[in-house]
Amino acid sequence: MQQLLFPLMITALMLSACGGNSTDQVSKLSNNVSEKNKTGSSCLAEHAMEPCNIFDLNQIAGWLEMAAAELEQKGPPELENAPKLLSNPMVRYCNYNWSTGRKQSLTVGSRTIEVDKDNTIGIGGFKLLDKEEIDKPYGEYFDNYYRTMTDEEVAAFHKKVEEEMEEESEQVKSAAKTITSMIPKSFFTKAEGIGDKAVLEGNDLNSEARVHTLHGNIVFTVISDLSENFDENATMAKRLAKEAVASCN
Repeated sequence: MQQLLFPLMITALMLSACGGNSTDQVSKLSNNVSEKNKTGSSCLAEHAMEPCNIFDLNQIAGWLEMAAAELEQKGPPELENAPKLLSNPMVRYCNYNWSTGRKQSLTVGSRTIEVDKDNTIGIGGFKLLDKEEIDKPYGEYFDNYYRTMTDEEVAAFHKKVEEEMEEESEQVKSAAKTITSMIPKSFFTKAEGIGDKAVLEGNDLNSEARVHTLHGNIVFTVISDLSENFDENATMAKRLAKEAVASCN
């Protein structure tokens, strides 16, 4: 649960600070699905709200060279029961988990404890692009969005979050400050041969790899955390991103 809540809280802050709008994204999704044969659209958009429909469980098991029965598939909550934040395709993921005895250290107060850590791969995080809204080619938007932030941009982000929290209680302000201070520093490198454009994201906190892919008028993300070795995680993330794009052909 902690692995899920932390990125959701960060995403909520980022959507708020950056002007993200759940209703707009769902509206764009509906329009895109109804016109999915339109030039420049991606067939993957129809799975944005239900990313578990992209792959069959047996496909995932085959790529991991393991039995499907060993995998646990965790999709996003059903839309009719989902809170507003989880109705945004940008935070809806399908995760595949399994255990190999990995451990992770957690600091609780003055104590450090070891807890079990599942291996995880996931797909989702869809962003539906509107050419009129972004007013630039999709590729240019993608290059500008998925890159390492400058020190000035980081400072501006924290200031924006503080402004958004002005009307909140001191407890909420404190929680927001703690969360934003824990956001890891990310680094981005190009991932060639995936979709229209793709970048590989790593961070200074752990070995998790993410691949963000532009395909037509959508951007989606693949997450891989199955090893303490970043390169191994990156290899699997790239493969799943390629397979997702290939499913459109």
